[in-house]
Amino acid sequence: MSGHSELEVVNQPFEYYGPQQHDKFSPVVDGNRQIDENGRPYYQEETKFIGMPVFPAELPFDSYNQSPIALSHRTSSNLSAQQYSACSEAPSSPALHNALLIQQPVSTEKEAIVYTEDTQRKRKVWKWYILAGVIALIVIIGAVVGGVVASKKKNVATVDRIPGSTESSNSSSPTTSLTNPPSSNSPPSTITASLASSTVAPFQRNVAAISYQSNNVNNSRVYYQDNQGNILEAHNSASSGNWSISSVVTAKNGSSFAAAVTMPQNDFEITVLYSDSNNLLHDIIYDAASNSWKEGTLSSEKYIISENSSVAIMYWQCKLCSNTTIIAFQDANNKMQVGNLTASGWDLTQIMVDVVDNTGLALQPFYRLNEADQINLYYQNPSSVMTISAWEYPTQAWKLDAASYYSFTFNMPIASSASYSRVDFTGDVETGFETWGETLVLSRTGIKTNTYSGNINGWSAMGSHPSAMANSTQNPKVFKSIAVTAIGAAFAVVEIDGKADEIEAYQVKDDAINWDTAGTVDIGDVWG
Repeated sequence: MSGHSELEVVNQPFEYYGPQQHDKFSPVVDGNRQIDENGRPYYQEETKFIGMPVFPAELPFDSYNQSPIALSHRTSSNLSAQQYSACSEAPSSPALHNALLIQQPVSTEKEAIVYTEDTQRKRKVWKWYILAGVIALIVIIGAVVGGVVASKKKNVATVDRIPGSTESSNSSSPTTSLTNPPSSNSPPSTITASLASSTVAPFQRNVAAISYQSNNVNNSRVYYQDNQGNILEAHNSASSGNWSISSVVTAKNGSSFAAAVTMPQNDFEITVLYSDSNNLLHDIIYDAASNSWKEGTLSSEKYIISENSSVAIMYWQCKLCSNTTIIAFQDANNKMQVGNLTASGWDLTQIMVDVVDNTGLALQPFYRLNEADQINLYYQNPSSVMTISAWEYPTQAWKLDAASYYSFTFNMPIASSASYSRVDFTGDVETGFETWGETLVLSRTGIKTNTYSGNINGWSAMGSHPSAMANSTQNPKVFKSIAVTAIGAAFAVVEIDGKADEIEAYQVKDDAINWDTAGTVDIGDVWG
């Protein structure tokens, strides 16, 4: 790999775009609505769209044809044929119940009760009954509370937090909200969430994935950890539909890891980014010539990530790119760091943005005609809003907080990818964009998808909830982590009906907006 100059960081103005109608403003706190540094209100998760990406302003495309985008570079059979008997349905709306209004009588002075000696005697008797009842109730409550406390102490080791959340010295009990402000950018727990019992392991299960073509056949490789912390690889070829399993490396149990594959027309290589038990960052590289994995040089840089940092990785390879590897993570102080591999070694740059501790992270190459690919970095800001910063070729610098989108639950994973195919023309206008880009986040109702269309140079769908990726009362699931690849394949770790976790697969349809289920990844009984 050849080197290139340091990726510099400069502050750029924030670009804001208005929401669609019927979006929900942020709540009013102490008489004031929550606003950003520019005095604009934030929006809640119901918001479908509050921003635009850092894509060229000179190409407005006021009118365009929203015909489906043909994804000729992929096949629909690139994943396992193991199918669920029924697809998930979107969550059903709760039924509305109309109840009669029970009116209470209004007391007046004329309706005051005049006690007689007889009624007073009856009241004295009732006082003793009431007193005895109160004493009995106190005894019962004491017994119940004691039993509940003892039960909670006994079962605390078998309960996991909601996927994506982390233990913190600031946090209260799992079902109560924080009352003290966070010491850093850790989000306050303002929502009480029900907890799911773990059937296998008391740690977060993560997933990473890549896809590529080999001899015109799509291949996918999915990475996951067993209960001992070993990162395993499940390899699938569209020509067979079967999954083969191999071991890659041992990492910290429950830690975040990421994977990337070289772009087409480059020497084939895969890099997996992971951390060890001391939170030291490592890279391990698959060499096709020797058909083996070899430790990279990253660990010699002594980069320490925060306890629950997400990690992201991509190859930056294009005509004007430097054929390098880009990584992103939060350091021990939860500061955003981006590293790139130069001729002289790894170079690290702090990205000066406000970011929530333990944010989801995703890196995405964005094709630019006659330029080096733009580097898109997705993360969550302290106001819970998904935000993007982008490295741009014309300025050779980062455009910070270039756009914001919508609010979602703190610390949920983010996954992003873009197609290998390009759109170089829209009518007679040169554009130069990927055919599509996908950015996925988790929500309480499943996976939320955001689709960028190269044909229109804009978002064709924002905050969608495909039924194939949804949780519902008919098919309850707990979604834990996600990954998406350049052929429109997505993978999610899910828990269904209290059973052992499994990895579901999905495939984007030809419109690049809707998704189909594509079975499960055959990982054997590694998760019990």
